Amino acid sequence: MTANTPTGTDVPVSTVISVTFDEAMNETSVEDAFSIDPSVTGSVSWDGNTMTFTPDADLAYETTYNVTIGTGAEDLAGNPLAEEFVWNFTTGSDADTTPPTVTANTPTGTDVPVSTVISVTFDEAMNETSAEDAFSIDPSVTGSVSWDGNMMTFTPDSNLVYDTTYNVTIGTGAEDLAGNPLAEEFVWNFTTRAAPVADRFVILDLADGTVGTPITVTVEVRDQYEDLVAAYQDNVTLNASGSATGDGLVNIVNGTGSLDISDTVAETVTLSLNDTEETGLNVSSKQQVTFAARDNGGSSSGSGSGGTYPPGWGEPAPTSAATPAPTAAPEPTVAPTEAPTVAPTEAPTKAPTVAPTETITTKMKTEGTPGFGAVLTVFAIAGLLVAAYLVMRRRE
Repeated sequence: MTANTPTGTDVPVSTVISVTFDEAMNETSVEDAFSIDPSVTGSVSWDGNTMTFTPDADLAYETTYNVTIGTGAEDLAGNPLAEEFVWNFTTGSDADTTPPTVTANTPTGTDVPVSTVISVTFDEAMNETSAEDAFSIDPSVTGSVSWDGNMMTFTPDSNLVYDTTYNVTIGTGAEDLAGNPLAEEFVWNFTTRAAPVADRFVILDLADGTVGTPITVTVEVRDQYEDLVAAYQDNVTLNASGSATGDGLVNIVNGTGSLDISDTVAETVTLSLNDTEETGLNVSSKQQVTFAARDNGGSSSGSGSGGTYPPGWGEPAPTSAATPAPTAAPEPTVAPTEAPTVAPTEAPTKAPTVAPTETITTKMKTEGTPGFGAVLTVFAIAGLLVAAYLVMRRRE
């Protein structure tokens, strides 16, 4: 034997079976020596040294077939095979004959954004080319197709038209990988949203601030879908409650405008709008922002208590050059006083003398009220003088 087919697994049930010899054979002996298990009826044909067996009908699915060429097969000289030749193969699984179906599709309904993509999901893997060819939109739209598993997505080249109904069709030309087409075309529709128009002024959310520091308040123009209307230009009045300043007319350019609001009072301010320009747009938007007081260090205290604060509130207290403490005057001393002598009436005698008084020094504190130490010194000196005088009087 030089060749034999088929072999292996997943063999189509419509296969034929062939075997090739290395020389011309006695065809009748070979056909008689040929067998298949399980048994299969069919016909035999020859092409040179190759014998081909063609079954009368498809083989069974998922079945292993054993093929044998017995030793009764002889060449033209009558030489038989030295030993029988055996091989096997296995047919594939049952053929897919079930048509595919659509399991999901988007978008649907109304108010669909004009930037939408269109997608359809099948219940099995598809022949992608056939599904793309079977896809259509009315009114016609150009775009590109992509796949993610069994889902096909169509992305338009540009936005769809506002307030328009689109009909989408997947025709019966869409096939699965086995060639089974959709049983019937799949059709659905959706309607895009109405064209956007400027609808309202909106005060954007704000972060709280601090007394004396401006807060920027931004106002936008939105359409009925809450999207920015970038082409809008007009004015609207911003009002701030309480002691806040800086409110007034907001100039809206390219759909947005802003003002800086300040306050010298720690309070919560309500911001509102007024359509003084009579634009007709909704001005019901409101926001609240809290101006917090500053503490002595200059940061916001966050107490939220009201009250008016003088200029410089929260600034560091002014400092002045230090005034040196007064220095006490040098402490006075009492000089020794010589007692006066009395002339003798009889014999001269040595007059008594007053012993010199001890110098008294009073140490003054330099602390406390300036000048107090000097007053004490004066009183001390006066006391000493009086004492000396009294001593002298007693000696006379």
